[in-house]
Amino acid sequence: MDMALIRLIAHRQSREIIIFVNRIDELPDPASQVPEIHRSILETLEKNNAPQDIDIIYGSAHWANAVLEGHIDEMTDDSTESAINWTRAAFADKMQSWSAEQLVWHASGVPALLDALGQRMYEGPVHEALQKSARQALNLAQSLDVVDQVRILESDGQLNRTMTPGQLDVELRQIEAAAVERLTQMTNSVCKDFTNRIDQSYERFLERATNSLIEHLQANGEDATWHYSPLGLRMLLSSSYQVVLKKMHAIAAEVNSAAAIRIADLYGKTFSITVEGFKIETPVVSYIPPPINLGQTIALDLQVSWWKGWWQRRRGYKAFAQDFYNLIRAETDPIINDLKTIQIGLFRERTQNTLRDFLQEQRELLMSALASSEISMEEMKELFGVNAWEDRQECLASIMDELGVYAE
Repeated sequence: MDMALIRLIAHRQSREIIIFVNRIDELPDPASQVPEIHRSILETLEKNNAPQDIDIIYGSAHWANAVLEGHIDEMTDDSTESAINWTRAAFADKMQSWSAEQLVWHASGVPALLDALGQRMYEGPVHEALQKSARQALNLAQSLDVVDQVRILESDGQLNRTMTPGQLDVELRQIEAAAVERLTQMTNSVCKDFTNRIDQSYERFLERATNSLIEHLQANGEDATWHYSPLGLRMLLSSSYQVVLKKMHAIAAEVNSAAAIRIADLYGKTFSITVEGFKIETPVVSYIPPPINLGQTIALDLQVSWWKGWWQRRRGYKAFAQDFYNLIRAETDPIINDLKTIQIGLFRERTQNTLRDFLQEQRELLMSALASSEISMEEMKELFGVNAWEDRQECLASIMDELGVYAE
């Protein structure tokens, strides 16, 4: 397998990876050869610390095209024999029930690939979007339920409201300011520790790489390209990124949860009631994968004309260790900067935007609830009718139960 690709795979979660092994139509005996290939791939992945449980699919674009174009009868004898060999091994239970086109289509691996992609989408962005929408809708339903409870209590003369829109605005501003400040302080602290750790590790790596380049030049001169795989640094950066990401997620969850609790309490303070089971659903913070360039290797071609002239003007490689150090740093700085500034900055921005959007959403819901609660129970029944009002209550309860399933 392509080692550059393996290095990229090693820095992704298993649900982000699907390996499709193409051109098995060129194997004379895929039934026995594919298992051998599979074992070899697994060994390579394990040696390079790739995630566990990666989906590996075997197939043939040639077979897929033959089915799509309706030309499976025009496949070469070798390709046909290979397809028969593979379908008998992989789809033995379907040999009698599927047509030739169905067998070749499934042998191509395309159906399995589409299923895997669909599952990844559901487990990743689709699930995230569904969870986010469900939580937002559940918060809206909860807010409507509170307003209904207020109307019922007011109609019975059991409620005396003291919160005005102006006072509510002040309370909300205090919650918003405190939450944003707390998120900023906590993320700043985590990012500072992360940056310091990365800088120290990077400095040690540069020293090792500089020594490696000097040893290479002393042994080979300038007539060979110097390659250096920053495996140790790459593993440290990857693990450090996962750690800081986990901490940032925990911070976001903690701040969002604290803000949600304060807003839920504000509902009670605004309407002078306590609604059993009422809570504010916290927002979902999206996962951000590590940058792709964590998998790149350092390679300098020391034979190009500019370098040859540079070497000719200098003697004694050790005397120019600082020059080598700066050279290697120029090659590797983009990796570090992407991680420290772009990637972490992106996550900081996303957590802050998520919090602000959540607070704005809650502000609109609570202010709207306060305004709509001014409509009395009698007015609501006049608008919708008694039966419609009762149906609305039942429907709202059913909706909240349903949304609760998807919000988890």
